[in-house]
Amino acid sequence: MSSLGIVSELEVIEDRAVDPAAGATATAFDPVQGVLAVGHSTGSISLFAAKYTTNSQLQSGSGSPITHIQFIPGQPALVSIDEQGMLRVFDLDTLEFCFAYQVPLAPTCLGVFAGTTWVLVGTDGGRVYFVDAINGRKSDFSIGCLVKPTSPVAAVESHPVEAEKILIAYSEGTCVICDLGKASVSEKAMVLSKHRFEHPEPLNQTTQSDPWLLCAGWSPTGDRLAASYSNGVLAIFGPGSRS
Repeated sequence: MSSLGIVSELEVIEDRAVDPAAGATATAFDPVQGVLAVGHSTGSISLFAAKYTTNSQLQSGSGSPITHIQFIPGQPALVSIDEQGMLRVFDLDTLEFCFAYQVPLAPTCLGVFAGTTWVLVGTDGGRVYFVDAINGRKSDFSIGCLVKPTSPVAAVESHPVEAEKILIAYSEGTCVICDLGKASVSEKAMVLSKHRFEHPEPLNQTTQSDPWLLCAGWSPTGDRLAASYSNGVLAIFGPGSRS
């Protein structure tokens, strides 16, 4: 370990319980429970923690590669989505499957609504769905694509402080901040602001099209948001900024 407290040496540990032919396709870590989850191309999920045996696995039964994994904070639950768009919830105490939901559109990202048991599912068609992982139900409410032309959702994340505010980032480059408390008024009223980075000409010379937004998220205090793009740009938006 270095003087800065950064691990300078990493050790590779072979787990004989994991099939070497089952490639890792998704990962998630719960720092509170100290559990690492690794999704595989076979549809299984391996769990690594002191409380589990070395061969602890969750089985989806579908054989479809796992594409997304999300722990539910404060709950013994894990949400996974496979390549076929099937969302499953597993009980981490019993290691058993307890709920499934077929996402209507191809899922592109997965997040959790801070302080709740609801997960946010972004899709290829730009729509965001809400699913209660613990109570096993999908909300009748969803958010349609808020940009034109329609674009996949690259990231969706709830605000770390303000409970009803969420960030939806689209692959075409726009970050939209929404207030779900205003959703009953209208979709237009729900949109608080839109943020988009206009890439200078030199940054676009390597591609024939505009760079794609790859991921986005809030700062820990929620007063800023950051977005990264396929041309290597990292854009940070502050209060009141639009571009």
